[in-house]
Amino acid sequence: MYYRGEVVRRQRIDTLVDDSLVVELKSTVVLAAYATRQTYNYLRASMLERGLTLHFGPEPRFYRVRCRN
Repeated sequence: MYYRGEVVRRQRIDTLVDDSLVVELKSTVVLAAYATRQTYNYLRASMLERGLTLHFGPEPRFYRVRCRN
């Protein structure tokens, strides 16, 4: 992540599909409240527009995340 041209933080996306889809994988009993927000922040930082948060808990679910960059 950059601020005024300088690197201020590094983040690692779990999976990037065809340079257009960010996929964040979670494997917990309860999905944390910040999980989809984290995917949204990855989208903003990478200037991509589509993301998925995949939660492999007791009942698998997925969440779509969109960001208009």
